[in-house]
Order: sequence, then structure tokens, then C-alpha cells
Amino acid sequence: MVDNRNPKIDYKPEGSITINGTVENAIVNKVVPGSKVTLLFQNFLSGVHEQTTDSMGRFSFTNLFFNDTAYVAIHALNSKGKRSTWIELDRKSEISPEVNVLPIIYLKEVNGDLSRKKWRLSDTILLSEVNVNGYKQKKWDGHIRMYIDPDYVFDVTKQDDVYGNIYEMIDGKIPGLRLELTEGGNQVFYYRGSPATLYLDGFPVDYMLLSTFPASSFDKIELLKWNSFGGATRGGGAIHFYTKRGEKFINQPTDAVGMKSAKIYGYSVIRKFYAPQYESQIQPERKTDFRGTLYWNPILRTDSTGVANVSFYNSDQPGDVEIVVEGVTADGKLCRGIGKYKVK
Repeated sequence: MVDNRNPKIDYKPEGSITINGTVENAIVNKVVPGSKVTLLFQNFLSGVHEQTTDSMGRFSFTNLFFNDTAYVAIHALNSKGKRSTWIELDRKSEISPEVNVLPIIYLKEVNGDLSRKKWRLSDTILLSEVNVNGYKQKKWDGHIRMYIDPDYVFDVTKQDDVYGNIYEMIDGKIPGLRLELTEGGNQVFYYRGSPATLYLDGFPVDYMLLSTFPASSFDKIELLKWNSFGGATRGGGAIHFYTKRGEKFINQPTDAVGMKSAKIYGYSVIRKFYAPQYESQIQPERKTDFRGTLYWNPILRTDSTGVANVSFYNSDQPGDVEIVVEGVTADGKLCRGIGKYKVK
């Protein structure tokens, strides 16, 4: 400020999550304008995003909203449809601001609860023989399907991880499905004599893009004898490729030419503050509500006259209650107010 210079701002205000980068030539050190860039989410059902790089070889995927951590795959083809490109992501797309605040109060509360527990043998009751019966429930695999039962399921997790891509793994292992080379030099899946339609986590995808995924990133492959996508039933079948989900998914593919994999941090999961709702106005004989914080609202807006109303229940603890209101005006000015009331 003294030198009349603006400071460098690494984390600017954002209206959404953005993924930015540059597409360069894989052989010479030059940017590739007009390159077709495709973005897919490997662990979210977020569809396929496409755009074209500008004159500087730059691309920017905006208006992305997701929670937690996303594993993405980016594919780039030059203006001639060739994959001889190299993708560089802006580092800010893969990092998160450092947090150096230690939850000291939380640690004290946890240690205090543990210290008050009793761990003596005299406090236990000796039981005789106990039989525990359980029934194994079928666990949902986390994949959202537009159909009920597939005609054939290929479990990728039970296969040896020695294949370069998923096509090499399933070649000749799914009945009625074969991979053929067309006159134009492209490879196409045929099921019982007709071309099959490919889907990645429920969305249509082409053969070239799917070939860039390593075999280890998939969970299972399901075959439908008839393809009913879009309301029309067509022959050739449909092959649904499902990527791994949840904590078991490990994103460790090796970036190839024209391909980039990355881990992108999303927004934190929104938590709702608990507030009891008492249906009866009759005071119970036993007092059980001793909350330390009665009400908290992070997004409270005033009306056109500057007034906002809230309602909440007090706890069973009598005494002084402190009110703290902090906010920001429409023109960016900070405001704060403190008040008190007494519960008898």
C-alpha cells in the first residue's frame, strides 16, 4: 500500500468452481489453438463438458458445483482430430488453501469425555453363552442406472491389473461382443452383428475418449442386449462402463498424450445447525435441554427496510443469553451488534 502497488491475490473471489489449463503440442513447445477439450468426472454423475481452446491454447471450465473431492479426466484433440497434444492444468485447480488452525477446544472436550468413562471389571456383568445371528444384506454399489437388470455383468475388480486399457481387458470375454476395425481405421464394438452404443456412468461416450481411461479406474461393465436410450429401441446393444466410486477409488493413472487426470477440491458439505421443535407447550417435569448455543443462521437476510425476524426455543438453563449478530451490507461494509436477555 505504501508503494501504491496492488498485492498478488492467489485466491480471488469465485462464483463457481473452475478448471483452467493450456493445451500444447506434444512434440514442439507451442500452444494449440482451436483444440477440442472434453472434461469428464470419474466419481460423480456430472455429465460430459466440452469446449474449444482460444488463440492462446487456453481453456476454462466454469459453473462447476460439486462437494468433496472430484477425480476428473481431460481429453484434448487438435483441430485435425489428432491426439498429439499435451495438457497443462493451472496449479490452483488442484490445490486448496492451507489451514493452520488446530481444534484445541474440540480435543479438550474429547479427552474430557474419555477421562470420565469407567473401565473397571467390577462395573461389568458376566454373560453366559450368547448366539449372534446376522443376515448379509446386498450392498448398493453406488451406480445410478436407467435400467433394472443387465443381461451380462463383467466385474473388473476380479481381473488381473495387467491391461493397458479397458478394451484389452474385455476383448473376447463378453459373449456375443467383439471388437472390429472399420474401413476408416476406427475400432467399433459389435454385438450380434450391429454396432453397440457405449456409455460412461450413464452418459453416451465415444470409443476414442473411453480408450484413454486406464483399466484400473473401472468397477464393472454391464451389457444390455437392446439399447433403449432416448425412447427408441435399437439393436446392437448398449455397453455401460462404470468407474470406481467412494473411498476405494484411487486415481493413479499415468497421464498419456492428449490426456490429463487430476484431483480437484470441491465445496465442503453444508451442515445444518440443529434446533429442536417442541410440539407441546406443556413444560415437562424433567429438564433435559441444556444447549450451549440456541440458534445459529449463517445466511440471514434483511428485507427492504433492514429488518429480519428469527424464532427459536430457549433451553432449560435459566440465566443471561447473549446475542451476537455479524454481517455485511450490500455495499461491502461490515456490521456487528451485541445484545442480551434474561431467562427466568
